[in-house]
Amino acid sequence: MARNLAHIANVAFNRPIALEPGYARVFYSVLASEIGIGRLIDGMTGEVLDSQGMIQLADSYSYEDQVTIDDNRDRYYKSVGGIAIIPVDGTLVHKFGYLQPRSGMTGYDGLISRIQFAIKDPSIKGILVDFDTPGGQVSGCFDAMDMIARLRSEKPIWSLGCDMHCSAGQALSSACSRRLITQTGGCRFGWCDDDAYQYGSIIRRSGS
Repeated sequence: MARNLAHIANVAFNRPIALEPGYARVFYSVLASEIGIGRLIDGMTGEVLDSQGMIQLADSYSYEDQVTIDDNRDRYYKSVGGIAIIPVDGTLVHKFGYLQPRSGMTGYDGLISRIQFAIKDPSIKGILVDFDTPGGQVSGCFDAMDMIARLRSEKPIWSLGCDMHCSAGQALSSACSRRLITQTGGCRFGWCDDDAYQYGSIIRRSGS
């Protein structure tokens, strides 16, 4: 899949992002390396990463696409005992344009479409949204939450944190009928506006 780095940079910078802080370091290190940024400042710790440090941090993270499609190719989810299993993997993005998780990202649009397909499927009694996401864009998140909250009145929608639903992922999970998490799962809620957060941290450290 061709990458549109200008578009990715446009949605990643100067806009509020809901990402787990550890993953945010990796994400911005990868993006900075790709678009030629030579230095990255961690707004939380003040640590300065040079180009080599960003490459090392990026290499420390490994992600494998996990796309599960039922044997019936007309479905965009796996059906187990009348329950639609809908995976949400990687970074959450707005207007992604793909139904399934792809290249380490899941689109809010694709998630809602798959839930709607499952709602209309007479063989499906309920839906389990299988989360493994550190969060993502704030844009599109609240609309997706609203849609999930509405759709859960038609069929039960449960969320499973296996093994992570943080930030924007936690927001989506909160809209489901019931929330579950594995014993080793992680969930936390947080927002960050990259510029505002960075400047705020600098001001606090300087005592101004």
